[in-house]
Amino acid sequence: MLNKLRALSSLYKRFGLRWLLFRFTYALRMRLGILRLQFPVYEWDERPLKFWLKPEVPSDPESYLAWRNQHAPKFFFDGIPPLPDAPSWDPQLAADEAEKILAGELRYFERTPYPIGFPPDWSLDPRTGIRVDARRHWSQIPDYGAYDIKFIWEASRFNQVYALMRAYAFKKDGRYPEAFWTLVEDWARMKDRRPPSASSPGPSACSRFETRNPPPRRGPRASPNSSPRKRTASTATWTSPRPRAGITP
Repeated sequence: MLNKLRALSSLYKRFGLRWLLFRFTYALRMRLGILRLQFPVYEWDERPLKFWLKPEVPSDPESYLAWRNQHAPKFFFDGIPPLPDAPSWDPQLAADEAEKILAGELRYFERTPYPIGFPPDWSLDPRTGIRVDARRHWSQIPDYGAYDIKFIWEASRFNQVYALMRAYAFKKDGRYPEAFWTLVEDWARMKDRRPPSASSPGPSACSRFETRNPPPRRGPRASPNSSPRKRTASTATWTSPRPRAGITP
């Protein structure tokens, strides 16, 4: 009891009363299931593109792509610029890493590689082999225990996109943008393995710490040979600097 009081005093001195009250109410809302009511689970198909757009913005893929091309602000660059003669990074290293990603190996925290498959097992802690139940609401999944929740979050942060981008800039190999879309679509569609919008561990990382999923917006555009119709609107969304232009707040 004394240790808990000391810890509480230390937290108060470090973060202040406002943070303590927020943390207390957050834990209470989690314990009572209020967070599950505030952030209910839904499938992606229940909220299509039209749900997020303003009424005057078209939502069918071809019309939305045309609208984006006319209204989106200028991106950092048009297309992929040529590599400099002496880049500050080794292009072959990026290509090698991209090949490892395609082979099912992912470097966690930019250091330790783990074999997790391709597409990866989004709910797996590769160190312990423990897989969390992706059907549970994220507020019901503990952060600590026999596994480390950060290892489960890591694949869903899409750091692997950077290696795919660099490898494509170097080799212009259509497998890399195809791999990008495979990752995005698998993450979104696999009901038993992926973090849906309000359930499983992935959004917990986003809501409690930071959202690293935006990097795919800056990812390589799908190659002409790997762009089915359903990707048309997604291409405009994922590759634009402001994917929420025209989207209802």
